[in-house]
Amino acid sequence: MRFPILKYLALKTEPVTAYELEKTKFDIVRDGKNMKGWIDKPTIYDTLKLMEDYKEVELTERKVCKGGRVRKKYLVTRRGIATILSSGYRDPEYVEISNRYVRQLAEKQKSSFPRVFDLWPEFVREGVEDLACHKLMDACRLAILSNTETSFFNLIVNDLKGGEDPFMRTVNESERKSWFEVVSRNDGIRKVLVDLIIHQASESVGQANETLKLLSVPELQVGLPEEAALKVMQNAPLVLRVLKLMEKRNIRAVDPPLEQTKGNEK
Repeated sequence: MRFPILKYLALKTEPVTAYELEKTKFDIVRDGKNMKGWIDKPTIYDTLKLMEDYKEVELTERKVCKGGRVRKKYLVTRRGIATILSSGYRDPEYVEISNRYVRQLAEKQKSSFPRVFDLWPEFVREGVEDLACHKLMDACRLAILSNTETSFFNLIVNDLKGGEDPFMRTVNESERKSWFEVVSRNDGIRKVLVDLIIHQASESVGQANETLKLLSVPELQVGLPEEAALKVMQNAPLVLRVLKLMEKRNIRAVDPPLEQTKGNEK
């Protein structure tokens, strides 16, 4: 019952007590059907302990009340939000994650994934909310916390490129066309994607430069196929073009494309 409880907690911006959870009906999927159901007290407490161990919730208050009863309050963390977004792929505790639910997350937990959630109204307005939801869930599968935002935008870039995604699925041409239409008319979404592409190119430039340095070492030139050296040298014009584009957009190669919140995981 971990995911139904986590799904409920993810929409709470204030700490929640275990007692409140005892009085709550949760969204549960049983035999492929969505329903509301109670969860018994022992299961709730065991699940909260498990989620605390997994760092999906944080214990924010522990108070000894009259009669020796201990009252605890819990708050969901960024890891918990990423976990529930990826939970649709986990059996047997499947929890339905709807577009409406993700929209609520974007409104209430904006600080969790700010670069993604700040753009959520744009995805809704552009009619690609469903595509964005699936990309975000896939991104959480790929990177449960540290690189979730970067993975999300990388998945969109991958759709623009075509071919296969990281899950070996062929990119749908209809979805690819939809993303092209969106980036052609939406400045905010286009800027984030273009900046990410340039950063990725800058990393490739750095790798190309390191390769050129290595190939200049006499010991490595022995037996080096001529066509391999020529192929690397052909990257030189690309290096200059990328550096000029970075300079024009005031982007440094050392900058991270999407900065993550450091320290606290909330």
